[in-house]
Amino acid sequence: MLLTLIALWSAPDPVGPWRASLDLAVQNARLMLPYLAFAGPVTVLMGLLNARYLNDPVQAKLDVAEAIKGLPGGQERALADELIAELG
Repeated sequence: MLLTLIALWSAPDPVGPWRASLDLAVQNARLMLPYLAFAGPVTVLMGLLNARYLNDPVQAKLDVAEAIKGLPGGQERALADELIAELG
């Protein structure tokens, strides 16, 4: 609902020829939101996998360093910090 209101507010003419594009934009935004929520934690787990099981600490450090940029805090951030310290 909020995405629809934001799209309606930003659309030049939501009832005219832009209506199909507006609906598509809202559907695409709803599709992408779960990806944005899980991208950071998945990247941390990928770094953990590289470090501990695939024996590639260089790639693991790069993955975790990239993931830290998008992590808000909490358990994922603590795991990422611990993994960076472990990798040196």
